[in-house]
Amino acid sequence: MQYFEELKKQRYGDYKDAHMGYCPASCGEIIQGNLTDGEFLTSYTINKFSTVLIKRDNLNIRPRCSQKTILAVENFFEDFGERNELKDISIYINSDIPRSKGMSSSTADIGAALGACMSYLNITLDSEDLTKRAAKIEPTDSIYYENLTYINPLTGNKIEDIGKLSDLDVIILEPDETVETSDMRKISSYEDYKSKNINTYKEIFKSLKDSIEKNDMKKMGETAIKSAFLNQKLLYKPHLEDIVDASLLSGAFGVNIAHSGSVLGILLNEYNNKNHLYNNLSKEIKEYYNKMYTVKIIKGGIGFGKL
Repeated sequence: MQYFEELKKQRYGDYKDAHMGYCPASCGEIIQGNLTDGEFLTSYTINKFSTVLIKRDNLNIRPRCSQKTILAVENFFEDFGERNELKDISIYINSDIPRSKGMSSSTADIGAALGACMSYLNITLDSEDLTKRAAKIEPTDSIYYENLTYINPLTGNKIEDIGKLSDLDVIILEPDETVETSDMRKISSYEDYKSKNINTYKEIFKSLKDSIEKNDMKKMGETAIKSAFLNQKLLYKPHLEDIVDASLLSGAFGVNIAHSGSVLGILLNEYNNKNHLYNNLSKEIKEYYNKMYTVKIIKGGIGFGKL
């Protein structure tokens, strides 16, 4: 993968001979909801990454590593009979993904850690196996798959591969507000609300699948907007209606949200006039979403190799 080749060119100093894994971020989900047999979601991946290095150095240090990342490594080594090896390795992590905003930062950390484990132990697992491993640690996302893929975030089970999303730009609107994904499920009306709207979620599920099969980006954007507004009663996004209006007026395909986070993504192609779109956003929107930046949608999946 190009990202890995670029990383290998960098100076890693003491990290030479380390085993690397890396995983891209998301900008929330295109859609998320409930079907009769459980939850579903799908996300696109963007060019922000978490990178994990595992090195045998007998130092056994874990700078900046979250407990989730360490647990992913420990579980992997134990599952493949290499528990004793854990005392001889150090784990290093680097990420440019905003935390607690709905951009899959924890899922990407876990994925990067699993990639480094696969390189270290010379074991290759498929995307579904890796996603199920992540789901044992926390509700997960679909970013370990190359294509857009419906998964159950609680089990990691793959529901359906719905194809490749066209290469698009995304303007991310990021506020200061943070959200812990686990807190969403503590909302008293969470399960009841999703159960009552299953028929609408089924329509959204089918609509996105149809739009990707036909490469109909306008319909894809409309479906993302519908899912975003449906989620307003669970996790309100300030100024969402005005953002959607300004985005469509500027020629964007649509707007998607982090259903259990705080960011929004405006979906557009490289030919859209981003300055025009920015000027169409009100002062109030710009003050609340005080970080705005453009990213690229890229192919998903975990990369790994030895430096």
